[in-house]
Amino acid sequence: MKLEFATESRQIIFYNEKHLAKYSVHLWRQDDLYKNNKQRVAISGWVSDTTYQVDITEPGTYFANIYIPEQKQPYQKTQRLPITMADLMQTDNKLSDALQKSRETSYDVDKLLQQLYIIGPDFFNQFLLKKLGSKRLNVVTSAAKHAVTNTIFAGHFFEGKLPRPRLFSAKTEQFGYLFSMTFRSETKLIKQAQLTQEDMLIVVDSFGTKKYVDEAINSGAIVYKIADLVQEAFVSKYLVEPLATLPNRTIYIQFPLAKDVINPTPSEIVAAKTTIREIRANAAQNRFPAALSEFDNDYNQDVVYGWQLDNHEGYDTLVDYQSAYANVHNGQRLIPENGDKMINGRGIAYFFGNSVMYGIGSDDSHTIPALFAQNSNLTVENKANFSMNDFVRATNYVQKTDFNEDDVVIFGSHIPLNETQRAQFDLYLNAQELFNHPRGYEQDVFLDVTHLNKYGYQIIADKLWEIWEQ
Repeated sequence: MKLEFATESRQIIFYNEKHLAKYSVHLWRQDDLYKNNKQRVAISGWVSDTTYQVDITEPGTYFANIYIPEQKQPYQKTQRLPITMADLMQTDNKLSDALQKSRETSYDVDKLLQQLYIIGPDFFNQFLLKKLGSKRLNVVTSAAKHAVTNTIFAGHFFEGKLPRPRLFSAKTEQFGYLFSMTFRSETKLIKQAQLTQEDMLIVVDSFGTKKYVDEAINSGAIVYKIADLVQEAFVSKYLVEPLATLPNRTIYIQFPLAKDVINPTPSEIVAAKTTIREIRANAAQNRFPAALSEFDNDYNQDVVYGWQLDNHEGYDTLVDYQSAYANVHNGQRLIPENGDKMINGRGIAYFFGNSVMYGIGSDDSHTIPALFAQNSNLTVENKANFSMNDFVRATNYVQKTDFNEDDVVIFGSHIPLNETQRAQFDLYLNAQELFNHPRGYEQDVFLDVTHLNKYGYQIIADKLWEIWEQ
C-alpha cells in the first residue's frame, strides 16, 4: 500500500495494492518546518477503486491511514512521502510561477501578522511614532498584503494613535479592514507620490514599484521595509528592553557568524554552509570539522553535542549532565577554575544567551564565561540556556533571576543591534569584527556557521576583559 506523487497533475495517488474490496484513505500532511503541525487534508469515504487521487498545493511530508469497514483502528499505514516546493513547481511554468508567488505572499503576510500580534499594537504604534518624528507618513502596499497594512494603520481610524498615512501602490486599489466595511483604504499611484526628505515611506509590498521606491530614496525620504521595522520592534521589546531596564550594569555581545567574515579562509567558507546538525551527524562517524582536527575523538564527541533542556513557562534550563569535557551542574555549564573576587564585594558576573555562550565546540575550561573568570578572577555563572536566536527564552530567564545591585549581566546573541539599541547597554561588543581577515592568528576557529572552538572563544573572552577594564 503506497503513495506516489504525480508531477504533471500535482496529485498524490494511493495505490490499492492489496485489492481491498472497500477502503477509506485518510491523508495527512506534516509541516516540515513545524513538526508538530499535522493536518488531515483528505478523507476518501468508502471506495473500491484501484487508485485514489488527491490534489495538493502545499509542500510537506504526506502519509495515509487506510481503514476498512467494521475496523476502528487503521488497517494499515502507508510510507511517508516528502513533497518539496521544487516538486510542486515541476508543472506548467505559468501556473508554477503563480503558485510560488501566492505561497510567498501568504507566508510573508502570516509571519508579519504573527509578529505584530505578539508585539502588540500599542507598542508598535509608539515605536513607529518615535521613528516618524515630524515627517509625513507614507505606505506602499497592495491588495495582496492589505491585511498587514490595515492591521498597523487602522489605528489612525479607530483610536487616532497614528497619523493618517498616504497609501500608494502600483495601481489604484480599494480594500476594507479585514471583515469590516467600517474602515476602507484606497491606494493611489506611487508614481504620483512626489516624496521628499520630509517623508517617511514604509514598504509593505514593493511589487511593481521598485523604480519609485528608489526615486524616494534618492530624493532623501527615509524608507523602511515593513519586515525590518517589525523585526526591530520585536528585538527592542523582547531583547533590549528586558536587559536595558535592569538596575544592573548590562553588557551585550554580538556573536560572530562564519558567513559574515570578511576575507574568509577556505575552511570558513565551508563552515558558513554547515549547520550544527550536520556537525553532529558527521560526529556519529567520527568525522569532525577542521577547527577540531587537533583534538582527539573523545574530546570532539563531548563538545559538539547538545544536552537536554528542562522546560519552564517561557524559558528553559539545562538538565544536569556529566562527561569528561562538558558538564552541567545545577542547570549551569561547569566553570572549573572560577574566580574568587566579587564585584564591589558582593556582585557576580552572570552570562546568559545561546549555545555559543554555553560553549558548544569547547571543553568546560574554555567557554567565554570560564575564560572571563580566568582573566578577571571574578566569580562567574554560565546561565546560557540554548535559546538559539529565540532570544526570548533567554531574556525571560534573565527576568526570572534574582540579582543584587552589584551583579553584572552579560548577554550574548547573534542579533545585531542598531545604534539606538546599542546605546541602552553599558557596554557593547561586536565580536564579528574580531574575526575578519587579516588578523593576528592562523588557527581555524569556526566549526559551523555559528559555533567556535576554544581558540575562538578565547578571542571573545579576551576582548570582553579588555573593554571591561576600560
